[in-house]
Amino acid sequence: MNNDPGNHNESINPDADKWDMSDIKFNGRKHEKLNNRFLTGEYAAEAETILSDPEHIGANFSEVLVDGRVNKSDEQLLMENQGRGITLSDIAQARGREAQKMSEFREYVDSFGGNLKHARLHASPVISPFCLENSQDSNGDIIVTPDFIEQIQYLQKSGVEDIIITASLLHREPIDNKPTLKAPEGEQREKYIEMIEYLVDQVGDNVTIELGNETNMKIVTDKKYPTSDYIPPAEYADFYKDVAGNLKKKHSDLKLAIAGTSFADRDYLKLVLENINDDSIVDRISIHPYRRDVNSAPWTGEREDGFGWGGYNPESYDEAEDDIIELAKAHQTEFFVGEVQFGSRNDQFLTGQAREKTAISCQNSAKKGITSFIWPGDNLPF
Repeated sequence: MNNDPGNHNESINPDADKWDMSDIKFNGRKHEKLNNRFLTGEYAAEAETILSDPEHIGANFSEVLVDGRVNKSDEQLLMENQGRGITLSDIAQARGREAQKMSEFREYVDSFGGNLKHARLHASPVISPFCLENSQDSNGDIIVTPDFIEQIQYLQKSGVEDIIITASLLHREPIDNKPTLKAPEGEQREKYIEMIEYLVDQVGDNVTIELGNETNMKIVTDKKYPTSDYIPPAEYADFYKDVAGNLKKKHSDLKLAIAGTSFADRDYLKLVLENINDDSIVDRISIHPYRRDVNSAPWTGEREDGFGWGGYNPESYDEAEDDIIELAKAHQTEFFVGEVQFGSRNDQFLTGQAREKTAISCQNSAKKGITSFIWPGDNLPF
């Protein structure tokens, strides 16, 4: 989602001029135009892979901004965007795009015929000014909050039994002149907890809340816009314990998950679990094992381009997966693969060898009782 610095309301984030944000994409990704791609070969391939073992293979859905408790009125949106030239016509067009996204979401879920059992959705609670600066609508003009609760309720109605809501941490602060991820504190942490509690109040506590996403990743390999998404294990553990303690008080049956790691970062997970030092508040752990081949040695964070955190060096993915299974058993928690996909974002999704590798990887994990969630190659349009 591109930002247009000419349209920014400077009162939102006075530090924005420290970075050239004219081409930053929301969470590193740019949403494509809506075109029912899942009815063509791209998402039909994903559906076919999931249906090969629906008990162990699920779908990821694109990230949405969760800004406030309900969709905002036209008057609220006009007030928030004063000085940016936003009109009622702009708002109507944005609402039309959101309605189309919801329609396509339902159509995609319906395409499984009741056999989609696992779904992971990404929510980004707005807890700081930077969230707004870095999260404009796909046309860069206005934010209209998708009805995220309606999406979850539709999945529940459609028979999806395992729903993971990844509550991303979009709170970044300027450190060394780059936007750096920080575990929210004080009022922002309270708002983060409040928004999660509201979601759970609406959809019930038969879901899993994943507290953050890929917090082990030190440097994003975009040299033009270097950002750091790394939160040290002890700092993340303190954040997790506080948030989990608050959520469990009100929703004791709610499942909570540590942020899934970029790649197979067993050492980061291990240190987080040791610092949390309370297995009763950790229900699930996960990894995102992007790699070149099904059983090649997984990336673990020790890479020349600056990723992650390293030290762990398994000879194969099978070995890494077994090691993390053992880590999960030692802490009496469940292990799942939060994102898996082969091929690049520039390729047509899940075609040829990339499609075959994704299916084999998911099916190999399923033999060990592990659930995998396929990551779409260039994002579903909702």
